[in-house]
Amino acid sequence: MKEFAIILIFLSICCFTSDVESYDLTKRIGIGLGNPYASLKYGINSKFSTELRCAYGEDILVIGPRFYYNFNPKEKIVIYVGGEGDCVTFDKDDMKGNGYIGMAFIGMEYFSTNNLTFCTDIGQAYVSLSKDNKNEADGIGWVINLGINYYFSAAQTPVLTNSIPSTTITSPPVSTRSPVAQQPPKQRRTVTVIIDNVPIFSGPGTTYPIITTVPAGVEIILIDDSKKWYYQIELPDGILGWISYVNCHR
Repeated sequence: MKEFAIILIFLSICCFTSDVESYDLTKRIGIGLGNPYASLKYGINSKFSTELRCAYGEDILVIGPRFYYNFNPKEKIVIYVGGEGDCVTFDKDDMKGNGYIGMAFIGMEYFSTNNLTFCTDIGQAYVSLSKDNKNEADGIGWVINLGINYYFSAAQTPVLTNSIPSTTITSPPVSTRSPVAQQPPKQRRTVTVIIDNVPIFSGPGTTYPIITTVPAGVEIILIDDSKKWYYQIELPDGILGWISYVNCHR
């Protein structure tokens, strides 16, 4: 019951989230820490991930791979299932031996930022331990894991900037009878960056490469606000890009 209470608290915290953005683990490497374990994780693509996990404790060591399938990749809260296989070594109270663990699990991962996540999962594990090559104990039990992951940004690819075709502006015909009043210039729309080192993407989403970062307080020109979560903007040096609307103020 204690494990289920921890998961319930975790779910309650994650429900109070801000605006959802797009998160993608494709070809990203992450490091994790849990209770108690350390891990190295790699996103094969948006749906499949693999992880090498090492759990440690007093007089015992558990190490092995994990495999994940994500049901709803690129969301702020990702639900996943997976499998785990571990090798076990122990040396305690004049008992020295080894064994293995097989486990199937279900869990969730909450993206606090594009790089930092909190995760929890629960599953049934089959444990078999032996001493002096003789089977000593085996059984099935519930296992719960809680941890945090930090994902490094994926390698950036060169950004191809499309040239903007020149447009010939023709003057409207002017009546010889009376002069035509000139239209006032259209007011330029701008937004102000409110978070330091905000990434500017080459397209409307975090799946696109990062062009540059912008410090807080910079005023940039708003080109297009028709997308759901991102504005197309023009930086002071003339570079075109996309910024998440939660990182700026109109």
